[in-house]
Amino acid sequence: MAMKRRYRKILLSLLVYVFCATFAFHFRKEIFSDIIPAILHDLQISVFEDQVGECDVPRLDPYHPSIKHLLRESAPLVCDVPWSRPLTYIKDGCLYVNTTEMKSSWFERTETCSFQYIKRVDNSDFKVHFEDEIKFDLHKCHRLKSDENFVKVTCYGTKKNDVTYTNYHAYITDESDRSQMTDSDRSVRTNNSGTQESGKLGSEGINESGSKRTYGKRNLYSNYGGKTAKTNVILFGMDSMSHSNFIRQFPRSRQRLLSFPNSVTFNGYNKVADNTLPNIIALLTGKTYEELTWTFGKYLDQFYHFDNFPFIWKNFAEKGFQTFYAEDFPGSTFTTGRIGFISPPTDYYMQPYWISLWNTELFNTSRTYCLGGKPRYLLLIEWLKDFLAFKQRNKEPFFSFSFLSEISHNDHNDARMLDAGMESFLDFLSNGGYLNDTLVVLFSDHGIRWGKVRETFVGKLEDRLPLMSIILPESLTHSYPEILRNLKHNAEVLTTPFDVHASIAEVLDPDNIRTASADIYKNAVSRGMSLFKKIPKSRTCSQAGVETHWCTCSRRTAVSPDSALAPNVSKAVIGYINGLLTSNNLSACSLLKLSEIHELFKIGVNAKVLRFRTSTWYGNPEYNDKATKEPFQDYMITLSTRPGGGKFEATVRYDVTRNAFNVTSDVSRLNAFGSHGDCIKLNILKKFCFCKDLVKNENRS
Repeated sequence: MAMKRRYRKILLSLLVYVFCATFAFHFRKEIFSDIIPAILHDLQISVFEDQVGECDVPRLDPYHPSIKHLLRESAPLVCDVPWSRPLTYIKDGCLYVNTTEMKSSWFERTETCSFQYIKRVDNSDFKVHFEDEIKFDLHKCHRLKSDENFVKVTCYGTKKNDVTYTNYHAYITDESDRSQMTDSDRSVRTNNSGTQESGKLGSEGINESGSKRTYGKRNLYSNYGGKTAKTNVILFGMDSMSHSNFIRQFPRSRQRLLSFPNSVTFNGYNKVADNTLPNIIALLTGKTYEELTWTFGKYLDQFYHFDNFPFIWKNFAEKGFQTFYAEDFPGSTFTTGRIGFISPPTDYYMQPYWISLWNTELFNTSRTYCLGGKPRYLLLIEWLKDFLAFKQRNKEPFFSFSFLSEISHNDHNDARMLDAGMESFLDFLSNGGYLNDTLVVLFSDHGIRWGKVRETFVGKLEDRLPLMSIILPESLTHSYPEILRNLKHNAEVLTTPFDVHASIAEVLDPDNIRTASADIYKNAVSRGMSLFKKIPKSRTCSQAGVETHWCTCSRRTAVSPDSALAPNVSKAVIGYINGLLTSNNLSACSLLKLSEIHELFKIGVNAKVLRFRTSTWYGNPEYNDKATKEPFQDYMITLSTRPGGGKFEATVRYDVTRNAFNVTSDVSRLNAFGSHGDCIKLNILKKFCFCKDLVKNENRS
């Protein structure tokens, strides 16, 4: 009804305008010269008021002139060299030797091979145990244990210490795999081209072997809507991937994503904290890192484990879902500078695999981003595919969380190396029927956090606007078509990791997903709002749980670094940093001084925010005639410090009534700090520390 009334108003306004214009033209133009613009103004508001909300979501140009010279296309990731081709592989729970590769000059002296199961040492994310070696027949399938997931394979020449080959395999299997094996599976499989066994890699690191598995599609819409129906979840993340950088570096994957009618990419997805950990915590728990660490009484304590955190995979596990967590690097989200987990957090957990091969000869002699003949990121994707196929075959519901960090974190341009692999994974999901009953979320924690791009104005926004794309399952959109409409609406409003968490929580019970009659939030005060319902465009960063420093909705006005205000703002930042160092008794760190102010902006609230009064029951905003006075003013400053040359960005709030300047949230470090803070153990503060023993060296240079 509200929409019909609005369209009637638009039509009436048009008729009035046509009448007035005609009358003015033929009779008294001067009378209507002031009236017609007013009518046009009212007409424009009636048409566009819903499209321009309180948060004007920035629409960035991925190839903006200010950063275009900093962009390049990385060369394809090539790991396949003759000496590094895999001699062994696992298929359907069987460990095989590729006899074709054994004939090559690199492996021709191989006489025997053995393997060892890799086990996680209890209570540690950093230790593994290699069980005794088990010799296996080079010409037959060796069935692996279904309750293990990782093995190390070593092959020898005529002498025991003559190692001809080493590799590490991750696998998932059970007894049902044995019944699916054919006679040819049980004997060694050879191929004239050698591609079936070798897993030969193409120029872009994509597995082109004949060992690709084809999975039958599941029955579309089967049992959905009933109490036993379950929607699977795949969370797949990439570190430091802004929405814009995904457009630049993933042309193939993006086109594949756009080809799915149920996929939506969010333009207003805003990060809520500085780096990876707190943003991932928000997505997986719906809470801030500070809320949880205070709850457990270990604020800023890097030696505390994460076992008690309310990760959403626990909710899925309680409902009978099989859970999966994997990253592509041993220094993961929860183990970088921290102790990680005491017990494995999920049913399938990849951390022991990476610990087992870290700093081994194979790891250190492989090409960058490779392990032998394969890209390391593909090892994660292949293990994830095994998990998905295994659960699909056994008709078990699943929840998976995967995160690629190594390549995209190190260089925003190198992210292009992931494009072909991501496209292949999307094809796998589509061809395997997973998109029928699986919610797929492709996301990032934040954008580019340091470097030349980050120092530009566009880079500041890219850092705060990471990738978020959602593919709704066919079963869900078939039963609730309004959800896709709401998702597309929400793609243009302010959203956060808290909202994604609320959405994922809803799929645990289909009854929680509302029908069209209740698909609009009546107000915007909730921090975590399901993306399956229409979120009001009147929502502000404060309501969404986004601190001013990270908010992309605000207007920024340049202020001269030489202004009388600048010293007060910079003093607040330097004082904040030094206060952290002294309050934590970090006497090994130098106290910092101001070196230079690079930029200073006044952060102004959107004019509509200051005029906003309330939202109607159907989501349209209502405004006051006059703006509310601001009791404070926020400023964003970029400055350098000495000693050490650290470059920082912070938001400082000026309290007008108290005449006080205070940092409002965490301070961002914009340039790499390397080993500058190695004299302290508190990982979270290393970005502020320049060790005193380095000052002398700096003075000499």
